[in-house]
Amino acid sequence: GTELAMRLRGLRRHRATPMVAVTAYADPAHLQEVLRAGMNDRLTKPIGMDDLVACAAFWAGRVAGPCEEVPDLGALFEQYDRDATRMPKVLQQYRREFANWHITLLEALETGDQHAIGRVRHQVRPHWQLLGLEEGMHRLDALEGEGPGVQAVQDVFRCCDRAFLSELRRLTAVPGA
Repeated sequence: GTELAMRLRGLRRHRATPMVAVTAYADPAHLQEVLRAGMNDRLTKPIGMDDLVACAAFWAGRVAGPCEEVPDLGALFEQYDRDATRMPKVLQQYRREFANWHITLLEALETGDQHAIGRVRHQVRPHWQLLGLEEGMHRLDALEGEGPGVQAVQDVFRCCDRAFLSELRRLTAVPGA
């Protein structure tokens, strides 16, 4: 599954397609593997119809899901003079960086590495600030070990990824396709 996802991500027409792993593995290491492969999310078995519909609706942009804040991509566009030809590459780079920070954060939380958590906070802060994610920054600052705060921060990463993908689809849409 992860190898196929990496290959599909390499194809231009699938770069902005949401990909969700369906797996029996619920451990953090598997989520890291899913993110490294370029997938956006995972559902763990057994999967009920409600879970499947909710996941599809979230990634299709039909529901806000866990997004308490919507990333302000306008501020990001301003940094690049609203150059629509550059933005697909910028959005892909942001997706990669955010996925890497998400992975690093999961690893640090798993091992209790407070220094690594601090580094991720430092790296993420200016980007979340630019995107207007004040509540996300508060949640990241308050993050310790395990608990509901971890899921809330992961949700901010998911909401950013969804916004990046949605805008990437809009910018790269081919008429009549």
